[in-house]
Amino acid sequence: MDTSATPTKKKILIVDDDEAMVKAMTRFLRLDGRFDIDHAYDGIQAGEKFIQQQPDLVILDLRMPRVNGFQLCKAIKNDNLAKGVKVLIVSGVIDYEHPENIARLQADGVLAKPFDNQQLKRKIDELLKPSGSTAK
Repeated sequence: MDTSATPTKKKILIVDDDEAMVKAMTRFLRLDGRFDIDHAYDGIQAGEKFIQQQPDLVILDLRMPRVNGFQLCKAIKNDNLAKGVKVLIVSGVIDYEHPENIARLQADGVLAKPFDNQQLKRKIDELLKPSGSTAK
């Protein structure tokens, strides 16, 4: 019996109201081949998809209609059923001069817009690497 299992793809939910940004990230991450990708364009839609999909990682913009990224990040991090879900903030409004504002988000990672695909890939790899593994 073959005991080597094919690793399951990690689920990523991209949440951003910028359709072009969502399409670009989705295209890049699908080409990588290691991820199942879904997306939402606002916080309400993201909350619904979060419950349905149970992603491993949420890539989240801060400024969105209806429910913003601050509210959604807080809801995810305070949900006992979401323990272990990583949140990566991607935003053009990150205030690095006041790191306490970033810390208050409780996000697992932050990436300032604009960023390139390799920066995104490195950050995702860092957040989704199995616990106990070491960086090469």
